[in-house]
Amino acid sequence: MFSRSIDSFDIGKRFISSIYPTKNFKKGIEPPQDEEVSLRTGFWNEDFILSRGVFPLTIATSDFMQNYPKRDAVEKTDPPNSYSSTISNVLGLQQCKVLNYSDLKIPRSNLFSIPNLISNNSKSLKEQRKKLSKVINHVPYRVLDAPGLRNDFYSNLVSWSCISHNVAVGLGNQVYLWNEDSGVTALNMEDDAMVTSVAFSLGDYVLVGTHIGRVWLFSQKDNTPLGSILREGTRVCCLQWSQYGDLFYLGDSSGAVGVFEIVTNSKTRTCTFRLRSTLTCHKQQVCGIALNKEEDEISIGGNDNYCSVWDISDKDQPILKYILPHKAAIKAISYCPWSKSLLSTGGGTKDRTIRFWHTNSGTLLHEFDTKSQVTSLIWSNYSKELVATFGFGDEPGRLLLAGYSYPKMNTLFEVTASSNLRILSAARSPDEESLCVATNDETVRFYKIWKRTKHCLGSSPEAQGSGTYGSSLIELHEGIQNRDKGIR
Repeated sequence: MFSRSIDSFDIGKRFISSIYPTKNFKKGIEPPQDEEVSLRTGFWNEDFILSRGVFPLTIATSDFMQNYPKRDAVEKTDPPNSYSSTISNVLGLQQCKVLNYSDLKIPRSNLFSIPNLISNNSKSLKEQRKKLSKVINHVPYRVLDAPGLRNDFYSNLVSWSCISHNVAVGLGNQVYLWNEDSGVTALNMEDDAMVTSVAFSLGDYVLVGTHIGRVWLFSQKDNTPLGSILREGTRVCCLQWSQYGDLFYLGDSSGAVGVFEIVTNSKTRTCTFRLRSTLTCHKQQVCGIALNKEEDEISIGGNDNYCSVWDISDKDQPILKYILPHKAAIKAISYCPWSKSLLSTGGGTKDRTIRFWHTNSGTLLHEFDTKSQVTSLIWSNYSKELVATFGFGDEPGRLLLAGYSYPKMNTLFEVTASSNLRILSAARSPDEESLCVATNDETVRFYKIWKRTKHCLGSSPEAQGSGTYGSSLIELHEGIQNRDKGIR
């Protein structure tokens, strides 16, 4: 796994060279072939400053530009007091040129619309720039090369530790732990089985699932396997830790989810696994698992186009509550952290919708058409917002990820996808400000999404507010009082 950051390190015999994308041409490194590449800059369309339409003069005239066919990318004449120099001054861009790419097709949502900035007198320039920045500034601040990262919708190959800040990435039959400070460490895997899922606990543990049904438990500190369990005849699809540390949920290709408790032997420093119960409902493989904040409820998404909701107040005797339908596989599942009964689910390629459910009644609250396969959903703990990542979608203007307000689902920002690029899975950072995503071009990308505030929303009725469920009766049941309207 290679980093285009500012560090350098080694993995085995491979040398990891860390460079910025703008230096690719000096190093003689070609960008991935399935990315849409600008012939003028070499920047990848949805990643870098190309989407802003403005380039520093030092970049526009650097050596790597000479490696490309000369086109009329920069205007040949730029008389004093010209339009471009005026715009540069208005935007505060010193020593910059406004470039005009007449034959380059970029989605309109990616363009920094200068005419709109200066023509609308009803809003200040500062307000308009702030509004546009929510679109154009969402570019990855780091890209890690991940050779061997499987292009598989059904695998979950990235996880981010909240204790060590390690990022685990499954590549082929190996798992690497990447850290911004210490670099990369390979886990001491004891078999050659293909990795299909990785997951960090809230403590030192990391789980690794494989395609032969074996799950390994590792200690991050010692980098040693503490134990393993084999689910014969199945493939491990997803792993979900309990916040209490010694309990985890294993979803496999048979459609079942096992509830396992870790039993530690302090003398031998090894672990065994005790199966407490099995949740059996789905006819095809498990794609996603989510727990609510109180961990008395679990939702399981399957390849059979259904999401099952279970009461797990008693971990030894789970009770099936509801079966929620989609029109395709359900991998993206997430409980709202500030509303204990609000569940979001995202459908696959033949569905492409985000649906919101009241899990205490099984009611479909509303659905939102995304035009793309939904691969993950992540709620903010500090604002009423959620982020969705996408796979296959409608061209052109297909999205890679987007942020929405809730419940109105107004678009807060969008990152458009270049040709053939899609997100397979995602993990949130420990500070809850960033996401790392695994993409089908064998890279792991890091996006800055939110700015953390001092106060968490919590899950009180006051934090939820009127309109959360879109129903006065449901909100009354949840203890939310509508002060504007009475129930008729």
